[in-house]
Amino acid sequence: MFRPSLAQTERSEELKTSMMSDTRDDEGLDEQACASFLARSALASFDTTTDAMAAIRMRWQYSLPCPDASTLIVQVIAFEFERFSLDAFSLCDIVCPDTIARSVRKRQAEFFFGRLAAREALRQQSLIPADSSLQIAIGGSREPLWPATAIGSISHTPHLAAAAVAPLGTWRGIGIDLEHVIDAGSREALLSTVVDRSELSLLQSICTSTDYPL
Repeated sequence: MFRPSLAQTERSEELKTSMMSDTRDDEGLDEQACASFLARSALASFDTTTDAMAAIRMRWQYSLPCPDASTLIVQVIAFEFERFSLDAFSLCDIVCPDTIARSVRKRQAEFFFGRLAAREALRQQSLIPADSSLQIAIGGSREPLWPATAIGSISHTPHLAAAAVAPLGTWRGIGIDLEHVIDAGSREALLSTVVDRSELSLLQSICTSTDYPL
């Protein structure tokens, strides 16, 4: 399974641009652009002044390099969960499961924007029609249930949601993670906790052979 990692580089007021690659489609969303983006997901018109709209801060896409020299396109949405409204689900025709409806606002926003990013990723790869209202349900192990033609992954934090998909058969599976960037000392402490010397040696040999840093 190919499992890259996205570094979470949030600041309290802005997103560090270092998170975005040179191939990014960086798009800050003002109210008009935000309405245009969500309109592609909504089946009905809606008021652009609602909290459902105001919660979005920015969206972009960028390419992750893969070991086989191909790339994985990741859709990312930055949002403010404090401004999120449940109305967003109906506006964008995304089903809100009962468990999510009973959750706190932060969890509701994470789920919604994760699914919105996933739908955008499927459309970008032409794996669903542009006007599709496909639902990505929750499986028995809480995993996203992708359409039969695709594999994918969703990750989120309280302020970021990311999704990546690929046509079925491209890889056995894919996975993305949003993680905090840690300093060198924390990295060494983490390595000594989760792997022993032989495992670390194996990981280092894999990274050396693929030109990917550990």
